[in-house]
Amino acid sequence: MRSWKLNGDSPLFLTLAANARVTSTTYSNDIIWALQLGGGEPPALAVTTTLGLRAAQMRLFPIFRFGQQTVHDPAEFHRSPQVTQILPGYLSISLSPFEGVDVQLEYRVDSSQTLAGRVRVLNRSVLAQEGCVDWAGLLEPLGYGVGLGILPMGLNTVLQGNTSDLAVVVFVSGGIQPGKGVYPSLCLPINLYPGGSVAFHWAVSVAAETEQAFEQAREATLQAWDAVTARIELQSTADLMEVSTPNPEWDALFWQAQVAGVSLLQTRTDALPEDSFVLTRRPDQGYSPRGDGSDYPYLWSGQTAFDSLYLLEVLPGIPDLGSRLLRNFAGTVDEQGTPIWKPGLGGQRSTRLALPLLTQLCDLEALSAEEAETLFAMGFRLVQAWLDYEHDRDQDALPEYQHPLQTMLENHPLFDLWHPLSQGVSIEWVESPTLGAMLFREVRSLLKLARRLERGEEEAWLEAKAALLFAAVQSCWDHRSGVFRYRDMQSHRAPAARELLSFSGSGTFKPKRQPLKPQRLVVQLFAPESHTLSAIVRLRGINAVNEVVQEEFSPREISWQNGVGRFTSRNLFASVEEISVSGVPGRDHGKVLAAGLDVVDISLFLPLWAGVVKDKQAKTLVQKTLFRHMLHRFGFPMLAGRQQDALPEWQAVSLPWNTWIAHSLLDLGMRREASDLFLRFIQPVLGALKSRHNFYQYYHAETGAPLGEAGHLWGMPPLKLFLRIAGIEKITSHLVEVREFNAFPFPVTVKYQRISVTREGNTTTVRFPGHPAYTVTGSEARRIALT
Repeated sequence: MRSWKLNGDSPLFLTLAANARVTSTTYSNDIIWALQLGGGEPPALAVTTTLGLRAAQMRLFPIFRFGQQTVHDPAEFHRSPQVTQILPGYLSISLSPFEGVDVQLEYRVDSSQTLAGRVRVLNRSVLAQEGCVDWAGLLEPLGYGVGLGILPMGLNTVLQGNTSDLAVVVFVSGGIQPGKGVYPSLCLPINLYPGGSVAFHWAVSVAAETEQAFEQAREATLQAWDAVTARIELQSTADLMEVSTPNPEWDALFWQAQVAGVSLLQTRTDALPEDSFVLTRRPDQGYSPRGDGSDYPYLWSGQTAFDSLYLLEVLPGIPDLGSRLLRNFAGTVDEQGTPIWKPGLGGQRSTRLALPLLTQLCDLEALSAEEAETLFAMGFRLVQAWLDYEHDRDQDALPEYQHPLQTMLENHPLFDLWHPLSQGVSIEWVESPTLGAMLFREVRSLLKLARRLERGEEEAWLEAKAALLFAAVQSCWDHRSGVFRYRDMQSHRAPAARELLSFSGSGTFKPKRQPLKPQRLVVQLFAPESHTLSAIVRLRGINAVNEVVQEEFSPREISWQNGVGRFTSRNLFASVEEISVSGVPGRDHGKVLAAGLDVVDISLFLPLWAGVVKDKQAKTLVQKTLFRHMLHRFGFPMLAGRQQDALPEWQAVSLPWNTWIAHSLLDLGMRREASDLFLRFIQPVLGALKSRHNFYQYYHAETGAPLGEAGHLWGMPPLKLFLRIAGIEKITSHLVEVREFNAFPFPVTVKYQRISVTREGNTTTVRFPGHPAYTVTGSEARRIALT
């Protein structure tokens, strides 16, 4: 296991959470910790938590007292703390509080309610050292409770406190004494001869009752520390890949991204057949007042197919992870056997359909016959559901999303209801080539399974649907702009937005402008003071076939967010005669827009990934549109063109979407371009890990500034893509598949379990355990197996 020497200026991920690969986590009561290498009050090397927002803060930190010197601020240490080992749920820190005194601090999360630690002190001086180490704790309760205090429990002395009906106990092993400093602490006296060392264990645990918390903490200190830690190391060796490049910061980045990815995993509950994951795992999360997790917000409310697919990019070393996530979809199908959008560990269910990405979650060739049958039945039913009359109302093989969240693009200016600059078009009236591309790729994968399973009837149906989907996506192509477009589900056009009327208060208004072509209307009401209005709006005009149409929208049909109400007309209007508004005070105002669907976002390039483009189109899409109009300093942002400048969120680089584009470039043989894109978007990821010691949901396309949620899955670099760019297509415990050449301008070595692969240019060196190194040169695809 590789050792590190990482300080506060290094890329560091310092979140500690129970490791679902070696222990059981508690989804509804999961305490997450964060290590701080300094700062705070008092300034200290502290491990902190809010107990899932059940405390304002809790901090545990060491205080070193030797001779006449007392120190707890790392800025005053003789040698600053260095992180020497990082594993899921485990950290090891090396430091020297005084000259000649070395200390190793180890932190290990034993369960969702217990954090354990070991402190080892070594005297490296030529003189005897006498002093003590205080293990101090501070608890700021929320609501009602008391902070940590030194109290006896039987024959033991502990730190004890409570907050929000939660008992907290800190237990320290050995001949401890009550600390004598200003902070509540337990003191271990130390008397070391030159070269001597001493170690003690501590643990903090929480429970509903003090006695239970005490027993949990005490039992944690009695475990064989080295044996438990060795189990974590062995599991990490089996799960994680060790990357070596000429840049050690990259090596640390990839290792810690995998550690962070594993930290998102959560143990199965009665609601799901297999382990699942959350999108972030931070000290302010992990507590469910309902007790089952069903009240968690979206970051903890279940797994989508999109998020599952990206988790596999971050953790390519866990071979059965995709299959397990698939079983969660299979175990939560609706009454018709259709996979749902987001099955959750708290029993969360949705009437929305899963994105058609399920076959991408596993290696189809590696499936057993039973697994292939299950996946085929589930995937086939999902495609049928997306193409039925409920979801594809005009039956043109291009269905409509059910909810803006299914686009996997937050804050989209077309559909978002939260920001005043967004149009807020109802997504049920919009067709997307992105969804068609997903369906096309899914159908192609299902065709492979149909042939393997000898399902002739289903194969014929899938062949027909593949042809229809290809044609439907192609019909969204705008040859003048060189891009695929959203389109209205009735007119099949992608018009520009046009403001027809601006008004104040209630009344009957005549629009000053008219739609250039039949368009759907979007009405926006602005009520910054009252936030919502009991308004009624009536539209009257002429439709596309020269018929008079009238629509009325009641208060319940108007969607309000942040003081802005929006609704979209059910009809296309060739012209608008009048708009009648009631229930809007004179101080408030509104707008009527002809809905614009000409926005170009990053998802519209997904047809490249799905293989639903013609050769000439692919060249135009990449060279004319993607690299000319989308590429920024740190990758491809959410939007192209001038609209992206309006909000920082619209200039956000999403690693998952950039990853699918990079895979598309590799499939097109554009390896240098894929390498360039990766080198761009990895820079802000590394910068955030160095400056803020965390991954972030997005990164600004021009400045690289972190955006969105901290600790988010989407902010972790895609190791699987990195390996593909390096020319390593597959690596398992017994074989390696390589092709083409390493497109990075430096050699790459990957160690996985006991296999090592090095790629430099078109040269490959593979080392299997107990065998001499095998070197081969060439760009052709090769499979190197241990026989």
